[in-house]
Amino acid sequence: MADAIFFAGFKKEKVEALLRKALWVLIIGLFLFSAGEMIFHFFIAPQSFLRSIEIKTDLPIAEQEILSLAGLSRNEYYFFIDTARIEENLKTHPLVKDALVEKVFPDGLKLTLVGRSPVCVTFGLDAGRSVPYLVDEEGILFKAGISDKNGILPVLSGISIPENAVGKKVPEALLPLFGDLAKIRMQEKQLLDLVSEIRVISMQNNSFELYIYPVSYHVKVQTGKRLSGAMLRAMFFGLHFMKQEGILPGVQEVDFRTGELVYRTKGGVPSAVQ
Repeated sequence: MADAIFFAGFKKEKVEALLRKALWVLIIGLFLFSAGEMIFHFFIAPQSFLRSIEIKTDLPIAEQEILSLAGLSRNEYYFFIDTARIEENLKTHPLVKDALVEKVFPDGLKLTLVGRSPVCVTFGLDAGRSVPYLVDEEGILFKAGISDKNGILPVLSGISIPENAVGKKVPEALLPLFGDLAKIRMQEKQLLDLVSEIRVISMQNNSFELYIYPVSYHVKVQTGKRLSGAMLRAMFFGLHFMKQEGILPGVQEVDFRTGELVYRTKGGVPSAVQ
């Protein structure tokens, strides 16, 4: 009995000793962690300056302008850099669609800027002059002026463009149309190359319809407010058929809103292509 009591007491003392040891290890660990964190924040981090910035982009924006836009200088503390804030700053530039900012340990930063791609061109006034504006899939008028590298773009007309419109956005109701144009341009660009102009016709209740002016056919085609590759293919096939049959020369306009070609001759009544 005495041996059992002695053994139980010994076991209890051993457990208490282990707990005390574990507690001291925990206290020392917390102390070292806190001390290390204080040393890092007060001594190491303030001395860790940003020493290199790599900029990756094909946009025509000068390096100094990018750094100014990002809100960066060469005296930034590496560990205190807010990459999310810099990304938002960079995306305020009209040419920039997206931006990625990455820290490169131990003292570098990489900025990657992705530009906007045009899906059409529209015209507005600037100081009384007619100015072309490139418009992307999000409906952003991101650049004034066009160049050969933009390729063949359809002209979008019939919308009101304010002066100094760079960075502005088209009316909300038109945004799905720009998504359609981007999809067609990506998947079947040759179809958009056959379109000279897309005219927006305003309707009641903030709605609209479209007139398409083909490059090779001197006739306007009325459509609904959405476009697709399949719809354009069917439209061009119908126009080709009308030309082959000798119908097209006397046609004033074609209505393709229902998916069936209905044409109106000059001074005549509507007729459907059979």
